[in-house]
Amino acid sequence: MNSKNLLLGVFVILTIVFASLTINEYVQVGILSAQLQASTQTRQCIRTGQGYAFRVRVVADGTNTPVLGAKINAISYTTCASGDTEWGSRITALTHDNGTITLPVSAIGGYNTIINYQGSNYVVGDVFIAPVQVTTVTLRVPSGNVTVAHSAPAYPLNESCISSAQGKLVEWNTAVTEVLAGHATCLGQSHNLTVVLTLKNGTKWVTMEPAIEDIFQVYKQCGPTCTGMTLSTE
Repeated sequence: MNSKNLLLGVFVILTIVFASLTINEYVQVGILSAQLQASTQTRQCIRTGQGYAFRVRVVADGTNTPVLGAKINAISYTTCASGDTEWGSRITALTHDNGTITLPVSAIGGYNTIINYQGSNYVVGDVFIAPVQVTTVTLRVPSGNVTVAHSAPAYPLNESCISSAQGKLVEWNTAVTEVLAGHATCLGQSHNLTVVLTLKNGTKWVTMEPAIEDIFQVYKQCGPTCTGMTLSTE
């Protein structure tokens, strides 16, 4: 066999392998989506005891090194008082440099999640979002070991800070300046990076933070000047 035929053979084999990985991921995500299609959304279920945050982390076995680019496929669910389950829309996202992705928690009971990384699918399954807690799911690869932890938030949950995202639109740097000057009474962030500032004169400013929880890093930087500010997340 000459080198040309050998390279052609290797190319064909690799094409078959990658195609099979793609099909496998498609099947797994299809199973997840089927749960959504099979459910009947006959009523709006409002969950009491909203969670503070839901995070999915992917790290390497042994070293706990954050894994960048793992694909998170998740469907939210909420169990109604009647016992029926209401499913949300499927969310697909990639983990960031810190190996973590934060998903919405407003009026959500939990998530059913499948994670894809380097052609392997890891079924996390149903994870309940604990009320007024940070729920963190950690997947270790390649072993597939999954742990779920609930912890107290670093900041109090006060939904009044983000009850309305209406206000004056300002640049991120402008908002940071006001916070560091101690002119805000309430800082709220949403999962879509929207930040709402309530100022001491009662007006509201709206801005976009570069990354999730950047506004809380500004609060930490502020130190004693920001003592008494209320923080919240959605």
